[in-house]
Amino acid sequence: MKPEPGHPTKISRLVRFCLILSATALLILSLRETATTIRYANMSVMAAILEKDQKVSDENLARVVTDAGRVRATGLCRTELVSAATTVLLHAMDRKNAVEDFDGWSAAVRDTEQHLKFAAGCMPGDSNVWLRYAALRSVIAENPEEVARLMHLSRRLAPADSHMLFARLGFWNSFSRETLELAADDVDADLRTLMNRGEACVVGRELKTVTANLKPYADKIRQELSPERLKQLSWECPGANSVKGPFKL
Repeated sequence: MKPEPGHPTKISRLVRFCLILSATALLILSLRETATTIRYANMSVMAAILEKDQKVSDENLARVVTDAGRVRATGLCRTELVSAATTVLLHAMDRKNAVEDFDGWSAAVRDTEQHLKFAAGCMPGDSNVWLRYAALRSVIAENPEEVARLMHLSRRLAPADSHMLFARLGFWNSFSRETLELAADDVDADLRTLMNRGEACVVGRELKTVTANLKPYADKIRQELSPERLKQLSWECPGANSVKGPFKL
């Protein structure tokens, strides 16, 4: 028996029901995402301020540290929130004094390390996460093999990104001779990229501050550069520089 014209069949009613159910599910998901964004809005704003090197009081920073810790505790794997939490926790840890408040410093280091492990699992393709993790491990107790491995991951994921190259340069400059020897190929690759293709005046300025441990690597590459490139590396940057350094943890 054919259905009367205009009268919905069982199939059409099922399709409508599925569409309504899907739309409702998407709406609920969207509302949850919006609610999460609002819940962590203060942390995100604080992270943006810190990234711009603007002054933030210890009291205001402390207010969002709890939110940053909650990101890992709840398994919230949203890139922008994980990144914001990373920035907040690193700055909070940096303000702790290991001499005056060792317990507070130790707790901050432990929380930051746990978060970075979570961030690495959440964003394994983010070079900056591995770089910060390597830097943190070097601060706690530099394990040359571990730091070299983490720095290799950072370089492999972002071998030519200008910001990451200058950031890694700042950390290469702080590592021990043993760590640099274990990571010699990565050190050489970063320095070659910067000294051959980086913004000349900025690269030249950063090379003036290299430590005794890093200097042999830079000197080796300098000997291979053309006279014209060496001249460019001696230039002074006019006005504000597009890339600032050295970079903090």
